[in-house]
Amino acid sequence: MPLIALRRLYPALLIFALALLALRGAQWSEQQREARRQEAARLAQQIAQRAAGIALLSQEEVRGLRTYRNAAHLREAAHLGQEPAPTRADVDTLVAAGRLRPLSETPLYTVQPMRYGAPVVLPETHTMLALVGSRFRQALAAEGLPPCAFVVTSAMRTLEDQRRLRRVNGNAAATSSHTYGATVDLHTRRFDCAPGAPPTWPAVSLREQSLRGAYRRLGEDYPSRLGAVLGRTLLEMQREGLLMAIYEQRQPVYHVTVQRPESRRS
Repeated sequence: MPLIALRRLYPALLIFALALLALRGAQWSEQQREARRQEAARLAQQIAQRAAGIALLSQEEVRGLRTYRNAAHLREAAHLGQEPAPTRADVDTLVAAGRLRPLSETPLYTVQPMRYGAPVVLPETHTMLALVGSRFRQALAAEGLPPCAFVVTSAMRTLEDQRRLRRVNGNAAATSSHTYGATVDLHTRRFDCAPGAPPTWPAVSLREQSLRGAYRRLGEDYPSRLGAVLGRTLLEMQREGLLMAIYEQRQPVYHVTVQRPESRRS
């Protein structure tokens, strides 16, 4: 073929070669996407299997989470040095003075709106709550599960709040460690499981729908299993003298009070 004719074919040949490369690239990309979808589906199945395999709290563990009753929590709270606040205005004053710290949503926990109280606590309680969240994540990772945030349902109550609560809930104590800012209630069956994975898992795009759904269902389908992990975390920290916890009988919460360093040494 004459050289001139070949030169005329060059653009067509180049276009054909580029189209072939694009086709092969598209096929390779689709294969990669399918591989990611399959891996995400496998991990989603693992999440469900591992969550379902978590043991519920034993009777002995439940007894351990009811070792310290309300009177013990009150004594500990009273010794932390903060007197109960009579009204919400007093709470605002204490927050401004730095004697109480506001709670806000974090990756470790969320805070629900509080009708009978305010989302503020003592600095010691604030530090304890972050430690509970960190230890809870570690416990979930040990089970091969992604991180989940628990829900704080109650924190500081003024004396006025406690009186109002007593009017609608006869089971509420006349005096409570909540009025000192020393105590929080953590829901035993509500969890928000966020994207993330134990380091042993291969990297998989969290945009894969099956994996995103698995995170959502982890909190929805296995709340009692996650609640057991949280309960064991609290029980372990109670044995270390970091807090006291009550697994409430009439409402689905763990009632948790921070312990003083001097109490831990005694």
